[in-house]
Amino acid sequence: MNLRSLFNIDKKEENKGFAIGLGTNVAKVELPKISETRRNEWVDYGEKNLFPLELQDLYLTSPMNQAIINRKSLMMAGSGIEFAEEDLLNPAFVKMVEFTDGKHNLEYLLKKWSLDFQTYGSYAIEVMWSLDFSKITKLKYVDTSNIRSGWMVNNEVTEYWYSENWEKKGKNPPISIAAFDVSDKTNHNQLLYVTKETIGLKYYGMPSWYSAKNSIELDTGLTVNYLKDLKAGFSGKMAVNFPSLPKTEEEKDSIVKSLNKAYLGESGNRVVVTFSPNDTLKPDITKIDNQQVNEEWLTISESATQNILTAHGVTSPELFGIAKAGKLGSAGIEESYNIFYNTVIKPDQKTLQKSINMLFKINDLPSIVISTSTPLEVTDDTGSAIDKEKSYNGAQISSAVEIMQNVNQGILTEDQAIKFLIQMLGFSEEEAYGLFGKTKENIV
Repeated sequence: MNLRSLFNIDKKEENKGFAIGLGTNVAKVELPKISETRRNEWVDYGEKNLFPLELQDLYLTSPMNQAIINRKSLMMAGSGIEFAEEDLLNPAFVKMVEFTDGKHNLEYLLKKWSLDFQTYGSYAIEVMWSLDFSKITKLKYVDTSNIRSGWMVNNEVTEYWYSENWEKKGKNPPISIAAFDVSDKTNHNQLLYVTKETIGLKYYGMPSWYSAKNSIELDTGLTVNYLKDLKAGFSGKMAVNFPSLPKTEEEKDSIVKSLNKAYLGESGNRVVVTFSPNDTLKPDITKIDNQQVNEEWLTISESATQNILTAHGVTSPELFGIAKAGKLGSAGIEESYNIFYNTVIKPDQKTLQKSINMLFKINDLPSIVISTSTPLEVTDDTGSAIDKEKSYNGAQISSAVEIMQNVNQGILTEDQAIKFLIQMLGFSEEEAYGLFGKTKENIV
């Protein structure tokens, strides 16, 4: 028995609601639809003009995707900014660096813009001019998911539209904000909207990881469905298939309820005993190979993981706390970090740095350099080390306990349980093996 037959995914009529992408009719990943008619003053971004919400869902529902995006954004923001010591004698420079938006310093805002760039493929800087347009007074962060582009005029966008909630724009009317333009001496508030170049898109950016959309949904679906099985206490060892259909829906429901009652829960029976008046009505009983099903889950999960890593440009999973089969320790981690930084992070970092220095130059301020962080220097907004000792939430702990119970009941082998702990719950190899009092070398 395999997953294809278990879910009946070869049947077209039953495949419509299968969400995690194992079927033969999985939709290919496509760019968001851009409105072709000018019914609005802005360019609709995706279905119902809500494509950024889809990106948010893919970020929030996949622990792996979220962890990689978070780490990439911190790497992009760097460990601080560098500048010449004499620049500290320039009051205008110090003010712009320490109170960039009037409340927060530049390092704080770099993290916000970096997270948007890695999540949405774009970031937005509100530029505020002095009354006489002689200098820039503030640079503010604007949530790029709330921005929609205006239409191009002579191949240039001259305005953008902002709404706190595009899904309910009736209560949150979009407001126009002029595109950044040093020659514009009318609008004191302007928007610098920077996008990641994407073939086929000219108004909006696109994160590189979106090409792995199906795998991200698959990763989420596998975890959700597996945990549902654990919480439901599925313990069936036999599948009962009656050779004839029930005469009524009530009869079918009665049979299903009876089998569920016998097979679901901690006290569920492992064998169903039936009595048939003759051989014609004798049910066909098929043994379920739980171990084979579990192995196929793991194979599919490993494939999804690899696709997600590839879309993010990750060549060394260890950089993001993802264990690699057959490899322990952090040997070569610095070399792997340098390769990843130079090929994936540095170009994005240079884009943000160029934006800031362009705006600083308008005020005749010296340039800054975003510092390159080492693997152990990547920090969050509070300045705490990302690589500090991990903590696990209640759901992870509860799921780990349920996995260990399944080992005790013979549903999973220790090897399978360890793989689930590492790949689906984010445990390190050392911790996963340690739960069974073992190390990688002596696991059976």
